[in-house]
Amino acid sequence: MSPKRLLKFALIGVAALILFAVPPTLWLFFSYYHQLENEVVARFSGKRWNIPSRIFSDSILIYPGQDLQDLGFFERLARLNYHPVDPGKVSTRGEYSFDKKRGKLDIFLHSFAYPYGNFGGEFVELNLKGDTIDSMSDPVTHKPIFSIELEPELISG
Repeated sequence: MSPKRLLKFALIGVAALILFAVPPTLWLFFSYYHQLENEVVARFSGKRWNIPSRIFSDSILIYPGQDLQDLGFFERLARLNYHPVDPGKVSTRGEYSFDKKRGKLDIFLHSFAYPYGNFGGEFVELNLKGDTIDSMSDPVTHKPIFSIELEPELISG
């Protein structure tokens, strides 16, 4: 068999392969793609997803030297569901008493979980000069406290 003739048979074989193998392969690929596209569109274009979510603010760090009016402290306490009680009567989480004459604010903080730790909710006494925090301490042991965190407040949900 001559090389020309061998080349001719090879070209005919490649042409037959292209003619008879490529179109069915392309047809199978595009039919599978179309079927997959229809399934994705059917799954995601139906009902909207109903994912219950709540959006919270960051917790707020309170420390001596801060001005309570600048923080909107008492407004934030109201939004966080803290309730005022008579001076000296704070007994449960979420209660606070404010004695403006003596410059004393007692607050029993809520406990809350945060990504980097859990906060147990402590009882804190803040001594004020005007609207500025002068010092903070534990009312039972009288040990100084250098900072406290108020829990995040719900912004949307």
